[in-house]
Amino acid sequence: MTQTSAPHPTHAPHAKPAAPPASFLDVLFSPKGELTGAIIAGVFLLAGFIVHTLLKQENAEWLVWVSLCVGMVYGLRAAWQAVAQWRIDIDVLMIVGAGLAAYIGHPEEGSLLLFLFTLAGALEELAMQRTRREVEALNKLMPVDAIVLRDGQWVEVDPDSLVPGEVVKVRPGERVPTDAVVTSGKTSFDQSAITGESMPRSVEEGDELYAGTINTDAPIEARVLRPVRESSLQKILNLVTQASEQREPVQRIIDRVSEPYALGVMGISFAVLMVWWLLLKRPWSDALYTSITLLIVASPCALVIATPTATLAAIARAARAGLLFKGGQAIERLSTIGAICFDKTGTLTLGRPQVYDIQPVAWSDTARLLAIAAGLEADSTHPIAAAVRDIAGKRGVKPATIGELSHVTGKGI
Repeated sequence: MTQTSAPHPTHAPHAKPAAPPASFLDVLFSPKGELTGAIIAGVFLLAGFIVHTLLKQENAEWLVWVSLCVGMVYGLRAAWQAVAQWRIDIDVLMIVGAGLAAYIGHPEEGSLLLFLFTLAGALEELAMQRTRREVEALNKLMPVDAIVLRDGQWVEVDPDSLVPGEVVKVRPGERVPTDAVVTSGKTSFDQSAITGESMPRSVEEGDELYAGTINTDAPIEARVLRPVRESSLQKILNLVTQASEQREPVQRIIDRVSEPYALGVMGISFAVLMVWWLLLKRPWSDALYTSITLLIVASPCALVIATPTATLAAIARAARAGLLFKGGQAIERLSTIGAICFDKTGTLTLGRPQVYDIQPVAWSDTARLLAIAAGLEADSTHPIAAAVRDIAGKRGVKPATIGELSHVTGKGI
C-alpha cells in the first residue's frame, strides 16, 4: 500500500479567542472571591470575639461591624437576585435576620449567620467549579481538527464539519475525530479512554474506530460513520455534563419549599412580635429581640448548605478518580447497595501490564533471556514492552544490543 502523507493544513487550527480581562465585580463575586470574603469576615469576627470577650476591651465592636459588612456584600447580591424575580427565599430570610440583629444591637449574631452562609456558598461554588474543570478535561479527548479528503486533497478542517461517508486520515499520535471505520492501513489504537482497556487494539480494514481514541503505530484512512455530535465519546461527555447539572432529590425538595418556608418563617416571626408586644404587653425591644431570635434560629443554613456541597464535592472527587456519577441521585442510592460487581480494567487493577515471573524454556540463564527481551523491546511504545523494560530495570539487567530489528505494523517485532 502506498501511504500518502498529508500536506500542511490549508488553514490554521481553530484557536479560541482570548477571554476579556475579568472586571473587579467578576473577581469579587467569583468562587475564590467569595471564599476570600468569607475568610475575611470570619477573621474579623473572631478578632472581635477575642478582643471583646477574652481581652475585655470595649472598643472591639468595629471589628464585628466590618465582618458584618463583608458578609452583607455577598448576602445582599443573592437576596437582590431573588427579590428582582419577585421571590422571597432563604437568601432574603438570611439578610433580613442579619440586618435586624444588627438593628437591635447584636451585630455579632448577624455577622456569624452571614459568615457561615457565605462560606458555605463559596465552598459549593468551588465544588461546582471543580466539577466543571473535570468535564472540560474530558472535552480534551476530542481533537480540535481533522484531516479529510476533499476534492482530491487532504485538508485540515473542524471535526464538527465532518459528514458520514467522508474519508479522514489519522496519523500516529493523533486522535480519531469521530466514529469511523478503517478503509486502508493497519495500526494499533489506545482505546483506554472509551473502553477502559489498557492494551492497544490492533485494527485493519473494516474495523470500527471510536472518537477520541489514539493511533499508536501507523497512519490509516477511515470512513466517517456519524457526525461528531452523535459519536460515542460525545454521548459520554453529554452524560457527564448532565451529571454535573442534575440536582439530587433532597435538593429539589429544598428548592421547592424554599420560598414558602421563608415566607412562613417571616410570617410567624411577625406574629410572635405582635403577640409579645400587644397581647403580652412586653417592651418593644424584648418583643423584637424574641422575634428576630426566632427568625435567625429558623434559618436553615445546614439543610440548604450540606446537601449540594457534599454531593458536588463527591462528584468532583470521583471524577478525578475516573468514576462518573450521573447526578446526586446516583450517589444517594449508594446507601442501598448490598454488592458491587467490577468489570473494567483499571477499576481494581492498575490498568497496565506488569511482569511478575519469568519461566525460561530451553534457557538456563534467566538474566540473559531478560536482557535479550529488553533489548528487543527497547524502542517500542507498547504496554507489554514497557513492562519488560521495567522488570529488567528493577533486576538490574542491562538490555542486550540487537543488531537487526524490524517492526511489522499490527503484528509486532
